[in-house]
Amino acid sequence: MRSDCCLMSARALIVVLSLLAVALAGCVAEPLATSDAGTAAAATQPELSEATHDLGEFLVQKVPGYDGTPLHVEVRLPAGEGPFPVILQYTPYAYFGSEDAEGTLNEAGANDAARETTGDPLLPDAFVERYVSYGYAVATAHVRGTGQSGGCLSVGGPEEGKDGYALVEWFANQSWSTGKLAIIGTSYVGTTQLNTALYAPPHLSAIVSISAVSEWYRYYFENGEPRFFGELPTGVVYTDPVVWAALGATPQARNPGNAADRPGESECTIRHAEENWAQDDYDAYWQARDYTKDIGNVTTPLLYAHGFRDENTPTTLVPKLFNPWPAEKRMWLQQHGHGVPGSFEPFWDYVHRWMDFYLLERDNGALDQPAVVVQNNLGQYYTLPEWPLRDAPQTLLHLGPDGLSASVPADGEASYRDDPRAMSELQALGVPADGTFLRFDTAALDEPLHLSGEARLELVAASSATDTQFAALLFDIGPDGSETFVTRGYLDARHADSLVTGNDITPGQAAFYGIPLHPRDHLLEAGHQLRLVVTSTDKYVVPDTPGATNTVTFGATGSRLVLPTLDLASLAFSDSAPTFE
Repeated sequence: MRSDCCLMSARALIVVLSLLAVALAGCVAEPLATSDAGTAAAATQPELSEATHDLGEFLVQKVPGYDGTPLHVEVRLPAGEGPFPVILQYTPYAYFGSEDAEGTLNEAGANDAARETTGDPLLPDAFVERYVSYGYAVATAHVRGTGQSGGCLSVGGPEEGKDGYALVEWFANQSWSTGKLAIIGTSYVGTTQLNTALYAPPHLSAIVSISAVSEWYRYYFENGEPRFFGELPTGVVYTDPVVWAALGATPQARNPGNAADRPGESECTIRHAEENWAQDDYDAYWQARDYTKDIGNVTTPLLYAHGFRDENTPTTLVPKLFNPWPAEKRMWLQQHGHGVPGSFEPFWDYVHRWMDFYLLERDNGALDQPAVVVQNNLGQYYTLPEWPLRDAPQTLLHLGPDGLSASVPADGEASYRDDPRAMSELQALGVPADGTFLRFDTAALDEPLHLSGEARLELVAASSATDTQFAALLFDIGPDGSETFVTRGYLDARHADSLVTGNDITPGQAAFYGIPLHPRDHLLEAGHQLRLVVTSTDKYVVPDTPGATNTVTFGATGSRLVLPTLDLASLAFSDSAPTFE
């Protein structure tokens, strides 16, 4: 798993480091009010900062965290007289850091070859080269319990946010600093800044967060079901004893090379391992790692980006983060996986504009961008004032013996057996083996259907067991029969009424199960069909105990699929990513 752009699971956080390492044209909403910050400077400065600085002094410092724990910091200053604004990467992936002038460049093993392979300008070497030349001090801080920082890794806990506050204010008070600072990063490095923003540091001017975790419970559990992240057996390593036995490995503390400096570090991960492996309730541990519940405290402007095909940090993490964010905000949503937005340069050009606006106070039109840039599955771009739209029209499709239809079917039912051991080669598309699922197709569409937001399966079902899992998978079926995966969603039946406490269900008794699917933007063209597969598990979640027979109910009070849609006539599409000159 790549340390610079992939968020390791908390299960992976307790594994030996070697397993983790260098493994517009649009329907433009009314622009939000543009700040008048920097209008005076605009008369004498170019719209965007230019590459006018060479690499300057390299600094290494131990900075006290909120409780005095030493946090390792490395800073590369631009050459010339300061002071300079600061761009910080606050990272747990700092296990290759070194206290020398190459530390910031070599952190996480970044190099030009990796950058050319990934196209990722956020790799530390490229990031230093780009922003130091623009006159920014570029810094890296190691999360407590990682790299060369002291303390215990808390895996997204309050300690990381409080440390972030201490770091921001320390940077703001250095003689070479202007007092303005932004935090930027991807994955876990995009998550630490959300945690920090909850504490509203006075000198945190802006953040740029990519593929981040806003709720750690939803990162590890799909409504009570533990996630596989779709990557076993090669991608993510778990604490499950059977997995460790199969690997012939023994769980160890993260960063074993530094463990001697942190006596007792092996105990740091015990609580997290217990929660992550054995505890599927949304208890106090996970509530302390849910940033959305405290989002009203935020005062920092947010630039956010996420990929619709991100199976590491699922898009379920987006709606409760972005729309309620109370400060200035912008978002890019594109058709890519975990990490850097698919448009690359258009997005990074906008990041440059965002940084200059908030850190250099340049009146460059950064806030003239519509709130949300969206790319659909056909590669078309459009803009919206928010995402998902809270008043989006809904399309209702009923489940019945003849498939999915807007018409209410006669009362009836259908059953399948829960047997994840019966998986077949169809798993490549997320489809279980025959007899272990139910399939519902629409007729060929007379007109396009634009799914945008969080679809929901309202399932009325009974099980022969006291607990079972439900999975919903959507596919786009072309006129030639080809299948394109669209989205998925899961629910542990014991958590149907509450994520806080799971309760056994009554065998044989039909009940309502609301199953949210991962939010998507997907345009089904006329002539295509929408396919819903109802099963219990697929490769994305940990299989439950097999053997249950689950029965789905049809009819006026039976099961249905709710799809948030957009009116295509209200949108204007572009085939290229927007630019904001």
